[in-house]
Amino acid sequence: MTRTLIRWFCVTAVTTGLATAEPFKEDWVLYKHAERYSAFPSLTKGPADRLWVGFGWNTTRSHYGKAAGGETGGIALHSPDGGATWHQSGQDEQYQGRPTQLGHFVLSDGTMLSVGPRMHEVLPGEKKDELSKRGIAVKEWPDGHISASYRVLMRRKPPGSDSWESSYPEFPPFASMGGFGRGCVLADDTILKPVYGRFTVDDPAVRSWVLRSVDGGASWELIDIAYDGVHNFNEAELLNLPDGRVLAMIRSESGGPLHETGFLWQTESDDSGKTWSPAKRTDVWGIRRTFSRPPTETCLAPTATAVRPMAFGHLFRAMRVGHGTPNTR
Repeated sequence: MTRTLIRWFCVTAVTTGLATAEPFKEDWVLYKHAERYSAFPSLTKGPADRLWVGFGWNTTRSHYGKAAGGETGGIALHSPDGGATWHQSGQDEQYQGRPTQLGHFVLSDGTMLSVGPRMHEVLPGEKKDELSKRGIAVKEWPDGHISASYRVLMRRKPPGSDSWESSYPEFPPFASMGGFGRGCVLADDTILKPVYGRFTVDDPAVRSWVLRSVDGGASWELIDIAYDGVHNFNEAELLNLPDGRVLAMIRSESGGPLHETGFLWQTESDDSGKTWSPAKRTDVWGIRRTFSRPPTETCLAPTATAVRPMAFGHLFRAMRVGHGTPNTR
């Protein structure tokens, strides 16, 4: 079944320091289900304007997923034409699965890798004291089980291999960690993956980090990209710009003055993610953006766009924002 799009436009802008044209924004309504709470979508762009969107759902209206109980599941959508039409996995014959390499970091030697925190891992109540003594944030649930987001899973597929290796890399101690946003691989094979969390349960605010590896995932650093002790910085998206800089757009929904609530913050790195400029609030309201750079290697300049999938409650939408003339097919 082909999804019909509901679109509307308003004016917005993204600060990049690059050339600008008339800004635009359009929304696509793709999925509705009255009994499912959908959240935390991802978007992947492939060749020839092909797009893939995936997100999870549950029946408890909770961001804790399986830890909160109820039914859980996932939805996968594919657009072969840049968003004009969409097809759902398991329902539409036209659906085509996302190529494996598009969902992972791919290094110059062909190694494929994914890395990120195991969020809200469901654990028996007996582990509460052990984790608490280690300074890990623990959530207790009415039936006695607990959940925690305290370790990072890495999956790696060497070139020429048919199997994946799984491991838990070592990091400095932290109380909790979440992670959305795909991240990027730089020209020198440096891997950057955005995450967020707290070093201690008493941290006054949430900070945004990147997981950084320069040796193909053999070792990792945990680097602050936004923290001021006031604003709660969390989900981020990274974009490797043509001039070598890395741009991060960061969500912040609480902390600080009320007039700053809900706006994205921006920071940049010009040394392959080692250090980052002080985060500054932009005039763009919303949550994490998923950036899409056109084949010309320009970014957020004429005809370029940033695409943001959004899933809240019963309604799933995808938003496209950028500068130039939007595709109005």
